[in-house]
Amino acid sequence: MYTFWRTAAFGLLLTLTANCQKTDLAPAVVVDEDPAALRTQWVWVADEGGLSGQGQTPAPGYQLTLQFKADGTLVEYVNGQETRRTTYARAIETTLLYHDQRDIITINPSAARPDMRYIIEKLSDGELVLREDVFDGFTRTFRAQQAVNAL
Repeated sequence: MYTFWRTAAFGLLLTLTANCQKTDLAPAVVVDEDPAALRTQWVWVADEGGLSGQGQTPAPGYQLTLQFKADGTLVEYVNGQETRRTTYARAIETTLLYHDQRDIITINPSAARPDMRYIIEKLSDGELVLREDVFDGFTRTFRAQQAVNAL
């Protein structure tokens, strides 16, 4: 009987260890390094991820727009009305998710606890994809204002 439990415990430990191996989930990154590429108005089109892994898109009649300004100001608009004005910083930093150097946007960077850090996964072709630099975070997709209006 002792051998059975010992073998079962070893098998369980082996299974748990195999399931906990680190996998490389780092997505391919396409980033326009020109600082001016970020400085436009970006309209939110979708989120995915979080604890549930579900996707979310704007409700009809709802438009969230972010504007990154050259002076380090981030302005947030909901349906054309300014709802928030804060600061941001863009820099190459080590990510919490992948432990490598990536292009990061930090919102309200001078605070003792910044509001959020986003990994820039894509900044090209009128698309901005930001991944929250936390393990259960969302990936947010935005389209440049001009591209949205052209649709």
